[in-house]
Amino acid sequence: MLLRLLTVILGGANMHPRSDPTPLIPEGISHLLLANEIIPESTLAYLEAAHSQSVTTIFNPSPMLSGDALRAFPFEKLEWLIVNQGEMSTIYDSLVGRAEGISDSEESPSKVIENATRLYEKLDGKTSILCTMGGQGAIYVRSVSTGTSTVATSNMETGHLPAAKLLNPIKDTTGAGDCFMGFFAAGMARLAASGSGKKGNVSKDKFTDVLKTCLTVSLKEADARLDRAYHNPSVSCRLLGLLNVCGARGCAGQLSPDLDG
Repeated sequence: MLLRLLTVILGGANMHPRSDPTPLIPEGISHLLLANEIIPESTLAYLEAAHSQSVTTIFNPSPMLSGDALRAFPFEKLEWLIVNQGEMSTIYDSLVGRAEGISDSEESPSKVIENATRLYEKLDGKTSILCTMGGQGAIYVRSVSTGTSTVATSNMETGHLPAAKLLNPIKDTTGAGDCFMGFFAAGMARLAASGSGKKGNVSKDKFTDVLKTCLTVSLKEADARLDRAYHNPSVSCRLLGLLNVCGARGCAGQLSPDLDG
């Protein structure tokens, strides 16, 4: 028997231009997270509005932009580019040139950092890059400000964080990237609200704590519902496991068995 399947995907409201007369970025917003799920004109309009209001901008170009669109994209107005290895490989090819191994799941984090650094430099050091690497965790190349508010110098910092330790078999990877990005934006916004996360001036310790949360919550394991709230107790327990510290109780068996908590 020959089966034929027709799949119809409708963009719905995402594909309609925005006509609301209210401001694009309401007052009091500190961070804007964009994914390439709406029409390009809207993405660029929100990016422009956020940049003009000194709102921290975060973008994941998925579905991926064309080569021409990437070359025309105003990266100078973007503070954080979040990608996976395949996405970074496509952007690198379009903006820097052909590079081997970026999208290879077996590629070493140090090699991916090397290529991300070249891309960062191509973008004039204005756009920090965060690249997820599946089972190898995530790497970053970010701009860090030093000095005073009147005389500031921007330096580059790179790093790699290993993936969170699995406690159960992987159930599903659907939405893992969305969880990662959402928790990154939420974590950075919380730092900003607390006064310890001013633009380009987040300490390495606080920044890596945010990434550890992102890597933990993006796991989709059987019986491990970690993506419901930023301060979910299960997330806290897992983070304590990552830090090899345990002072928590009532974690419903989510801690690694090699910990004493």
